[in-house]
Amino acid sequence: MVSVKALGVRLYSQLRFGGVNTAISLGDRAVVSQSFNALGANRNADTAVVLLPAFTSIPNIVPPGVVGQVAREKGADFVRFFHPDLLDNAKNVTYDRMVQDATALINNLPHKKIVLAGSSFGAGMMPLVRNAVDAETPGKIVGMFGWMSVPPAALLDLFKKQDGWEDMQSGKSATLTVVSPTMPKPFIMSQRQLESVKASTQVPQAGKGVVMPFNGPALFFSGANDPVGKPEYTREMAYMQLGVTNYSHEVLECGHRIQPEQIARGLRKVLAQI
Repeated sequence: MVSVKALGVRLYSQLRFGGVNTAISLGDRAVVSQSFNALGANRNADTAVVLLPAFTSIPNIVPPGVVGQVAREKGADFVRFFHPDLLDNAKNVTYDRMVQDATALINNLPHKKIVLAGSSFGAGMMPLVRNAVDAETPGKIVGMFGWMSVPPAALLDLFKKQDGWEDMQSGKSATLTVVSPTMPKPFIMSQRQLESVKASTQVPQAGKGVVMPFNGPALFFSGANDPVGKPEYTREMAYMQLGVTNYSHEVLECGHRIQPEQIARGLRKVLAQI
């Protein structure tokens, strides 16, 4: 069931930006998505660019931006969504549930080919989303473009730097106040949420077999001065969770933020190889 808050976002985004708004049911929640371009005009494109949102981000309330623009240029649909737990029950925001949200949405899209695009937290979960989708619909994800990736390993290292880390590990505290230089305000993390991040640092398994190497175009941008999504985390993520060594990785002279024209350049490069 779509919550009242999610319905509000859905109505606002429909009136403000158009497109086609849908909801995928996951039992205790519903993932609301918004599609533009061909699907937004009640036609099916062959390819869709799916945006994996950054942590606490609700993309549906802002303009489609350069990702939507480049998708339109290349004749692809642009699909965006938000994690319902962010609006309805922040205590349920765990890494595995966020991966499930994205996986359910992608598996329900009619497109033959999906290109993942995402920044920060969203880029960091790309390999896990790809592996989960591949377990049900092998080969559906054909390309990836992530920028300023913050994968689980980067999150775990950030948590370990917090003042209350030792108290949480010893059981003196059930929560951890996380202060990140890349976020406007701290967030409170529970033990359950921490365990979901820890579990996600492991090399994932798809179905009953070992994760298959990803052979499509995979391009990642990192900031040389990024205090959280450091370039080494992206290299480790691509090698360990994608199983490839020939991915493209550019380290830009910036921090955790990137200029829109760089995002457009990266996405065009990946879509040109599809």
